[in-house]
Amino acid sequence: MLFLLFSIGDGSFALATDAIVEVVPLLDLKTMRQAPAGVSGLLEYRGRFVPVVDLSALELGRPAQRRLSTRIVVMSRPGVAEGLIGLIVEKATETIKLDPADFAPFAKGPDGLVQRVDLESLVPPVLLAALPGQPAVPA
Repeated sequence: MLFLLFSIGDGSFALATDAIVEVVPLLDLKTMRQAPAGVSGLLEYRGRFVPVVDLSALELGRPAQRRLSTRIVVMSRPGVAEGLIGLIVEKATETIKLDPADFAPFAKGPDGLVQRVDLESLVPPVLLAALPGQPAVPA
């Protein structure tokens, strides 16, 4: 299986590419009024507005560093018909082929240990529910 490698702070992570629609450069985003913490704004993507979450802001309390290797990963949103979400990630320049069974929960990556993650483990369910187009969280 193919995984996109990226970083949050000192941690290295692997995201399965099957849910990734596209990886785009870090672009200027439209301001989203009263956005929940961690939401950087809206990306105009192929005629649609896609909410974008900054994973460094969520995890580290600071926005991702603006570098060439900082990208927006556009992903499918589970449970939302044709719904998309963008994730701002740092050092998203490499992919790696691994068997999902290699993660226990870490696998050996090019620069050390890598942890496998998915959208639900990166973005809290409450935040996903607060994004436009996302169904309400069951009580």
